[in-house]
Amino acid sequence: MYLAYNAEMRFDFTVGEVVPDGAIVTVGGQEKQATLIKGRDDKLTLSVPLSAIEVSKEVSATLTYGGEEIGYAVTGTAAGYIGGQVADETDGAIVKALYAYAKSAELYSSSYTKLYAVKDKSTLEEGVTITGGANIGTGKPNAEQKFCVGNLDTGKGRTIEYSIISDGEKQNVALYAEFGELQNANNFADWCDLKVNNEPITVKAKMPYGENYVASNEQTFLGYITLKDGVNEIKFTVNSSDKLTGHNFYGILLGATGITANAEDYSAESLFYVSLQNSTTKADYVTWKNGTGATFEIKERKNTAGYNPIFNVNGNNGGTITFKVKADKACKVVLYAEFCSKTNPAAFSAWCYVTVNGTKYTSDTAMPTNAATWQPSNTFINLMKIDLTGGEDEITFVISNPTNGYNLYGIKLAHASSVSVDGVAA
Repeated sequence: MYLAYNAEMRFDFTVGEVVPDGAIVTVGGQEKQATLIKGRDDKLTLSVPLSAIEVSKEVSATLTYGGEEIGYAVTGTAAGYIGGQVADETDGAIVKALYAYAKSAELYSSSYTKLYAVKDKSTLEEGVTITGGANIGTGKPNAEQKFCVGNLDTGKGRTIEYSIISDGEKQNVALYAEFGELQNANNFADWCDLKVNNEPITVKAKMPYGENYVASNEQTFLGYITLKDGVNEIKFTVNSSDKLTGHNFYGILLGATGITANAEDYSAESLFYVSLQNSTTKADYVTWKNGTGATFEIKERKNTAGYNPIFNVNGNNGGTITFKVKADKACKVVLYAEFCSKTNPAAFSAWCYVTVNGTKYTSDTAMPTNAATWQPSNTFINLMKIDLTGGEDEITFVISNPTNGYNLYGIKLAHASSVSVDGVAA
C-alpha cells in the first residue's frame, strides 16, 4: 500500500526540575530529527516525522539540555498524527499500529528526591560529610537561599560524600547535581571524580558557565546509577589543582522517590596520639615496622596539645604504623589523622594507604601545607570512613612511596555518642 503522506509521532508531557531544549530520538534503532514544542503550563510536545514504514517500529526518546542528556527517557508515543489530524482506529492498519504506541507512552524520572549539602552557613545536612579543606557557607546562595560547599577550586583531594538510604533496590536512577558557575568551559571530568558505593561512574557532563562562584540554579545531569536496598554512598572527589576548575557544590537530585538522608552520628571523638603527652615515649596501643630507607622513632617536636610525632616516615617505603583500638559495638567511624606540614603537599594517596584488619582504604585528601616543612600542622585532616567490628581492630598506615611521607602525630575517630572506643595495649 502506498501512502502519499508521512506520519508524525508526538510525545506530550510535563517536566519537573529540568526543562529540556531538545531530544535524541531513535526509530527502529536509527536516530531521527526531532522538534520540541513548548506550550503552556510546562507542557512540552516532541514531534518526530515518520515514514509509512516506520510507524510500527520501536521508538525511544531521551530529552536533552544544551546537547547533554538530562535524564528523562520516553518510550512509545503519546499521540499519533497524520496530516495534522489526531489518529484514531478508522485511519487504517498502519495508523492502528501508531495509535497502539500512543497508549503506551511513559515518562520516566518524573518524581525526584532533592538533597542539598548545606543546612545553613555553619552546618551540613544530615548524611553529608566533607574532607580535605572543603568548607561551607561560602559563595552566594542559590535561588532557594541554599548555601554551597566551597573551596573546591584548586582543591585536589577534597571530597563531598552523601550517605543515603533507599527503600529498595532502584536501577537506572538519574543523578543530577547543582553547581556554581565559572568563567571556564569545564567538563565534569576535568575536575571531579564520582563514585557510587565505591564504583567509579563515567560522567560526560559539561559544567555551568558564567560568573565565577555564582549559583547556576541548574541541575546538571551526571548519569544513571543503581541504588542498593539500604545505605548507599555517593562520593565526589576533586581531581585537579588547576585554577578555575572546581565548581561550588549545592546538592544532588535523584530521579526517584523513597530515598532519605542517612542521619549518621559522628558527634563523639576519641583521640589516639602516638606519644605520651610532653614525652617521647610511645603510646602502648601503637606499634610499627620499618620499611626500607629509614627507621621510625618518636622525637621532640611537640604540637600545641603537647604531643610528639613519629619521625622518619619520609622515604620509609613499606613501613607500617598500627593503632590497636576496641569499640564496644560494631560501628562506622570517620578516621582523621594529624601530620606535619610541608610547603608542597601531596594527596594522602600519593604516599600512604590505610588497612583496617587487612581491608584496604584509600583517600585523596590533600595533606597539610605550611611555609615551614616538618612543623606540626595542629590539624586533624579527614581521611575516610572505616568500619570497626565491635572487638579489637588494627588501623594500619602503610607507607607506599620511597621518597615521600609525613611525620604522624596521631589519629582521631569520630563516632556515635552511643559508642565507646579505647586504645588496646599491643
